[in-house]
Amino acid sequence: MRKKYFVLVLSLLLAGCIGSSFSIKKDEYKEVKAQKKYFLKAIPVSEIMYMENVALDYPVEDEKLRTPVKKEEKIEKIDTKEQKKEDEKEIEEIKVKEKTPISYSLVDLHNLLSEGEYLKFNIQYMGIKAGTGILSIPAITEINGNKAYHFKARATSASPFSWVFKVNDIIQSYLDYNNGYSLKITKDIREGSYTRSDNIEFIQKENKVKKITNENDPKKIDTIPNALDILSAFYVFRTLDLEVGRTYSLPVYDVEKSYNLKVEVLDKEMVEVPAGRFKAFKIKPVLESMGIFKHKGDILLWISDDDKRIPLVLKSSIMIGSVYGVLVKYKVRE
Repeated sequence: MRKKYFVLVLSLLLAGCIGSSFSIKKDEYKEVKAQKKYFLKAIPVSEIMYMENVALDYPVEDEKLRTPVKKEEKIEKIDTKEQKKEDEKEIEEIKVKEKTPISYSLVDLHNLLSEGEYLKFNIQYMGIKAGTGILSIPAITEINGNKAYHFKARATSASPFSWVFKVNDIIQSYLDYNNGYSLKITKDIREGSYTRSDNIEFIQKENKVKKITNENDPKKIDTIPNALDILSAFYVFRTLDLEVGRTYSLPVYDVEKSYNLKVEVLDKEMVEVPAGRFKAFKIKPVLESMGIFKHKGDILLWISDDDKRIPLVLKSSIMIGSVYGVLVKYKVRE
């Protein structure tokens, strides 16, 4: 079985790394833990409806207390071609009006992200440097006439791993600058003798994507409204107003599956990496799409608790051991 932990680091948008020592301490953040906020669990609409139905099913012993049931009046249906056309037009107008709004702020997105951002990681497996991961924003560009952020993630293997299993994976995604949803993502995977190229174009008006793998025929796949590719979702999440104890949700399409990606903010800790010492949020993304990578256990990420939201450390458990990532160099907006 191929060791494809590199693909995880890219496809989860959490570029991996660790070549130097790092530490995570809790004792310096006791005062933060003491101030944790707790939130009431939201009750789904389906559960409320269930409870109402149960209440209605209880027998009423006193007939006087029963509410008389009105007989339904028969309404004559109009089934003309003109009426059908009007109904269809009205339905389409409602669909447009009810389009799901994005759940994050474009202002915060633009304030945080900027052209030229650069994050470099070392990838380590079983205490040995296995490669390098780089996350960057090369440019603000255009895709099909739409202004867009260009995100790029790259993972390469290092010796001695590259002697037996060479890796050169590149993922690039494009996020609509004005609307905050994905426009396109490409994946070029080169791992040993395995190669794969995916070109995925988001058709947001139709809630679909058009996917082309290698040179196969394109196919359309349904998505949820305002879908984000997995790389763009990573950048968008960094812009949220994070609080310990809260769970956040982002609409995601990845590996032919659409779902609301849940991200839990577990704690605040002090993190020291080669790139510096930071107060950080400890975060757990709950992923439903793994692609060709199969991980075992939780994926954890530490992001700086400041206005830069810099990813610092990644830990991902696999079949044997864990893959770590530690930030060694970065350039972000001042």
